[in-house]
Amino acid sequence: MKWSEPDVRILVDGEAFYAFVRSLKEKFKPSELGEVVMSVQEGQLVVTSKGGDLRLDCGDAPAIKARIYAGNFLALSKLAKQPQSDGRVKIVFRPALDEVGFPYDGARAKFE
Repeated sequence: MKWSEPDVRILVDGEAFYAFVRSLKEKFKPSELGEVVMSVQEGQLVVTSKGGDLRLDCGDAPAIKARIYAGNFLALSKLAKQPQSDGRVKIVFRPALDEVGFPYDGARAKFE
């Protein structure tokens, strides 16, 4: 059954987000990392993995939770080279498409 809720859009500190992704990619293989959980709760983006956690302020947004296969999440490191106009990165949780979207790419996700 598809999630029928609307998309959830947030803005987070791009430098901190991509630094976290790069550090996981340098230290872990996808098979070691398993799934990465991305959630929005209480005004923060929370990224949880076997390799560490990250919390970034994202402003007021509805709560949502997605699980992403580690290989897809780690592939986001290539996006760090894309220009960011204000240093923030837009992340869009798209439950109807089973995707978490990032500028120039997206990652398949399972929503809870």
